[in-house]
Amino acid sequence: MKHLKQFENFINEASIKPINRLISILVNSMEYYDEDSFTDLGDEMNIDPETMKEIYNGYWEVNPMDQTDWDTREWEKWLKKEYKIKWSI
Repeated sequence: MKHLKQFENFINEASIKPINRLISILVNSMEYYDEDSFTDLGDEMNIDPETMKEIYNGYWEVNPMDQTDWDTREWEKWLKKEYKIKWSI
């Protein structure tokens, strides 16, 4: 039972670091968001609305092959370079 509780804590979305959550969204579910709904996610990750809009629009400017090929580190590098996101994985 102890291991089950640890696993629940591990997969709990609240325990995911904001940058990992943002990268997960960029990798797995951007097709489900419009600019407004994506921008609203910034509240949960302490990212201001203007930066979220820039990230949303910047995502669509990334080469589609890169969108599917980039791993977590490449997305993190892109976010830090383009948007000055300061969190680490």
